[in-house]
Amino acid sequence: MRVCDLLRYLGGVVAGAVALAGLAACSSQPSTLPPDRAIAMSAAKAQAGCSTHAVFVRLDTEIRGYPLFARGTTVPCALISGPNTQLLERGAIAVSVNGFLHSLSFQAQGTNSLTIHLPGATGNVAPSRVANADQDHVALAVDSHVNDFVVASEGYAAQRCWYVIPNHATTFAQTNCDDALAAIHALTTNDRDELLVAGTDAKTGAGRIDVFDSPATAASHLVRSIEGPATGIVSLSGSLGYYDVSFSLATDPTSGAIYLYDHLFNDLGGGAIAGAPPAKISEFAANAAGNVAPLRTLAGPNVQLVDDSFAVNVLGVDYQGQLYAVARGSTVAISVFGPSQSGNAAPERTISDPSGSVGSSGDAIAVRSSV
Repeated sequence: MRVCDLLRYLGGVVAGAVALAGLAACSSQPSTLPPDRAIAMSAAKAQAGCSTHAVFVRLDTEIRGYPLFARGTTVPCALISGPNTQLLERGAIAVSVNGFLHSLSFQAQGTNSLTIHLPGATGNVAPSRVANADQDHVALAVDSHVNDFVVASEGYAAQRCWYVIPNHATTFAQTNCDDALAAIHALTTNDRDELLVAGTDAKTGAGRIDVFDSPATAASHLVRSIEGPATGIVSLSGSLGYYDVSFSLATDPTSGAIYLYDHLFNDLGGGAIAGAPPAKISEFAANAAGNVAPLRTLAGPNVQLVDDSFAVNVLGVDYQGQLYAVARGSTVAISVFGPSQSGNAAPERTISDPSGSVGSSGDAIAVRSSV
């Protein structure tokens, strides 16, 4: 067995620094294992659950996890699926600082929920905690105190507020709003426990990112915004409405850099908007404010970003600054881009599921990693 193949196995079952450092170096090397041997090793990893370093995909009624440095077709190291999981129709996913998996589900009114599963969960396992609400959930973020922040919409009545579910709670305890926005489409936290929200301006329709401090308290207030033509963030105009724009946010756990996915899509018309720019990812500096240009953008046919109207929580960043994005189509689940890639760049590697059922409309991802 080649050293890289051994490290791929170790990286799936333990969080050892040596194995993970080796996996990073091996990420460009294809596996030399025979298919039956590779599947057997993957099955062993699935039984053990994913290591500290993993990327998770939220599907309709399940969560699949993959080793962070996987390449190509990869059998999941975790598969949370079955009636005990309480995972309903697909929704956003996030990972807390203690490694727990937080996931939103939405179906009929009164059956929507936030489920929290243990870090090593796999199989038909019940969540460790469930919080209930009666609205459709749109986006999710978790801070270092394990407070959950949820954006919700009721039918086509867009919301500009986030709901706070404190650590260990089973219901909402606080509601804060961004009155400058027509609606909040995406949110994330940074290493200072600020809350970043993305949406369109209530007056102009221009896309923007607003940053709030103390987001879990009634004292929360706006500290800065990223907005203006230099940002390149998409805007709504004419007959376009709330469901015709998609945003997703993520922050780099090491540098604090801000990543924004944005895209225009004719939701009611069921197709692309003539003349609209392609789906893209923009990186902004951690302290960016005002009418500032992004540090880099990723966009174009080689990038292969998901480009439909239901794109929520489609970004993740690991401790090495690698960017993970839900890919377009049904053959590749996740595209991974290096810290220096920009423009119409193909991903450095991709992660696919053997079932071919991962990587499509509505999939959401979350990255779990630490230095």
